Amino acid sequence: MSSCTRMLVRSLLLAREGDREQASAIVASLAATSQDTEESRVLHRLATALARSPGRGSAHSGFAGASNASSGLRATAGIILSIAPNPIRDRATIDLRLEAASDVRIALHDVLGREAMLLSQGSLAAGRHVLSFGVSNLAPGAYLVRTQAEGGRVSTSRRVTVVR
Repeated sequence: MSSCTRMLVRSLLLAREGDREQASAIVASLAATSQDTEESRVLHRLATALARSPGRGSAHSGFAGASNASSGLRATAGIILSIAPNPIRDRATIDLRLEAASDVRIALHDVLGREAMLLSQGSLAAGRHVLSFGVSNLAPGAYLVRTQAEGGRVSTSRRVTVVR
């Protein structure tokens, strides 16, 4: 099985498990690297459909799991996460808001789920926190910024794209 096929199968399994955001990021990465125009178009449509469909932790109202795609905000059980700019050329800023003090881990993962960069780890007070990071050492492509709190019981992720 080719690596492209393995990645596509992985994304479909993730979508079935409810992690549509990571599945969409994998498919978008495949679309960006495809040499075949028709294949790329189909993969882009699949990535868009996955991104728009409800997934794990999604909700139509309320704080827990609510999202606002137009503003880039993502909220899950006491965590509000926004990242700008997206796509990222050199540096990005994470705006993180916590409802309660917690041990927080923020990491950047590639589309295969491997940790590409640990951005922050430690105790944070309730309220707003701003973190800046550079991507000059990363290959262009799709990544996920994963934020975990309360020992991993609460987490949220946001897809970002690194471009040159």
